[in-house]
Amino acid sequence: MYIEQHSRYQNKANNIQLRYDDKQFHTTVIKDVLLWIEHNLDQSLLLDDVANKAGYTKWYFQRLFKKVTGVTLASYIRARRLTKAAVELRLTKKTILEIALKYQFDSQQSFTRRFKYIFKVTPSYYRRNKLWELEAMHALPECVWQRSVQ
Repeated sequence: MYIEQHSRYQNKANNIQLRYDDKQFHTTVIKDVLLWIEHNLDQSLLLDDVANKAGYTKWYFQRLFKKVTGVTLASYIRARRLTKAAVELRLTKKTILEIALKYQFDSQQSFTRRFKYIFKVTPSYYRRNKLWELEAMHALPECVWQRSVQ
């Protein structure tokens, strides 16, 4: 009886360790993907391509990304592109259209609409305003590294 009970507890402990190792592995994979995304924001980043980079199907990767980071992949990429675009608006002489196209927006109008939605000002106003409003630089979504990854 004692040996059976000990064996059951040992199996449970092994399963818990495996789940913990899986969580660690998934978190590491997502962190690697985030770094890769950061270096490729000016490229077309399709769900299929990002999922393949991680080694998962697009359906599984989409759920895993949301579970680990707390945001969808599309929201994360859009927010990072807008944040990088905002920095370029301030630090370069590139036109708004050049920046919009660099970060994969279809047009200056779609870029302006999304930029204004996030930063509450137009790109041209943001560029003219000489003060860096750090409160407005909230486009980067906070990634919550959850412990419940399975």
